[in-house]
Amino acid sequence: MEALHLTAKDFQPVPASERNADKINRPLSTFLKDAVGRFCKNKLGVIGMIIIAVMVLLAVFGPMVSPYDYDYQNLAEMNQGPSLAHPMGTDAFGRDLMVRIFHGARISLIVGLISAAVSFLIGVTYGMICGYFGGWVDTVMMRILEIIDSVPQTLYVILLMVVFGRSMTNVYLVIGLTGWLGTARTVRGEVLSLRSREYILAAKVSNVPTPRLMIRHLVTNAIAPILVSLTLAVPSAIFMEAYLQFLGLGVVSQPSWGALASDGLNFIRTIPHLLLFPSFFICITILAFNFVGDALRDALDPKM
Repeated sequence: MEALHLTAKDFQPVPASERNADKINRPLSTFLKDAVGRFCKNKLGVIGMIIIAVMVLLAVFGPMVSPYDYDYQNLAEMNQGPSLAHPMGTDAFGRDLMVRIFHGARISLIVGLISAAVSFLIGVTYGMICGYFGGWVDTVMMRILEIIDSVPQTLYVILLMVVFGRSMTNVYLVIGLTGWLGTARTVRGEVLSLRSREYILAAKVSNVPTPRLMIRHLVTNAIAPILVSLTLAVPSAIFMEAYLQFLGLGVVSQPSWGALASDGLNFIRTIPHLLLFPSFFICITILAFNFVGDALRDALDPKM
């Protein structure tokens, strides 16, 4: 077999048109950009976000542009159906139902957001301690959580509302103090899977303080399921506030969606719009938050 002898004449420079043939033209991206892109492709998630934005705008600006106050009474126009003057009709005291629903959106959305924030803080802290320390600490704390979870949330809410009294601040706290169990379980599971990762072990070897390690390394890397849990906690809090109104434990002076639906239930046979309009807003808002939560879960999943 003859040996292959190559000289400089046997090599030719690559043409300019072929020099960038292997170059990847895809623009640089980050996890956040990819997540936003995946979220925008989810039609239900985008629809849910639009609905939430509309509800916020109606809650903020609706009562301002309405010619009526939410507590203005006109007995000459009581129990009227939808019309040009009152697009959603009036109630038994002649009050415009539309402006009361817009004002009630403020109450219901604030209850949902603040209660979800309280549940978020308690659940993340509890789940973080359980998952990080493990061992007997995890065993004891999880048994306590299971004992608490063995009693329905509704009973806790009713008991705490009776003890603390009926006020908006107590509504925020009571719903938040009883809705953190699911978040705690989610965070615990994520921390258990993260605490044995190399960067966590490196942080421990570097003598990083435990609080900083939990916040800087564990919470930030478990933020995806935490955000999903927070998003799904908002509609749960809105529904619980409406349920309290039906039980007569809500704040009567505030026309939240639950209070309006509770009042309309008494006139379901004669004036059905008093119940239908508040119920519609409750349902559409809860669906919107659920759509956004499902879309976030898919968008923030690194396996997608």
